[in-house]
Amino acid sequence: AVFETTDSNISGRIGASFKPNPDTNIFGSYSRGYKPPAVGTNPAGALFQLEPETSDAVELGVKSRVGRVQLSANAFYTKLENFQSQTSVFVGTALVSQPLNIPKLTSKGFELSAFGQLFSGFNVNAGYQFNSFKFPTGYLGDDGGNLGGTQFLNAPKHKFTLSAEYAVPVSSSL
Repeated sequence: AVFETTDSNISGRIGASFKPNPDTNIFGSYSRGYKPPAVGTNPAGALFQLEPETSDAVELGVKSRVGRVQLSANAFYTKLENFQSQTSVFVGTALVSQPLNIPKLTSKGFELSAFGQLFSGFNVNAGYQFNSFKFPTGYLGDDGGNLGGTQFLNAPKHKFTLSAEYAVPVSSSL
């Protein structure tokens, strides 16, 4: 089989920021993303076309320096339509991947972070993200189980980061 598609799209990002003082930046943005149609095969080898994937995202946030520490917070909301994913199906005893579209997904949440030098030579980076990214109501998984309303794969609902570095000179050249 041969597939021919005609496709067009306008995507991009627009944003604005406001600096009420030299140490603070308040920002917001809207973006539209796009992944074109794709061709997949089912387990029998028949070709089919995946619908184009679109995303609309809004982000609002603030960054501010307090002493030697940069603090930031932002909230986000992303709506995905026709998300291009895959499922696994058995063909005989072999597990075969098959592409598919998930009609609608939504990711929403917020992020908090702090990084900077607490004292000479000691730098810290800490963060937290909350991301509610769930399968749509009634969505069935590879095994036929209902995944609707459960957190999306490889997208943790809570994510923490923490790192620290301490560096001091051993000599004037090392």
